[in-house]
Amino acid sequence: MLPEPKNIAKIAKPAKIIRRLIKLLSLKRIATKIKTRFFDAKKSKAYNQVNILMISRQKT
Repeated sequence: MLPEPKNIAKIAKPAKIIRRLIKLLSLKRIATKIKTRFFDAKKSKAYNQVNILMISRQKT
């Protein structure tokens, strides 16, 4: 037995809201991930520059 269209609409609305919430949460997570990656990249770049300086000093 298929449920009546009215019931389907009632079921669909909360599902849409949940999906939107999940999307928002995932977007926040992605944003924080990008931020942490960006800061990590900045840190690693600084460390790499220091390492390169140390290596170049050792070579000479």
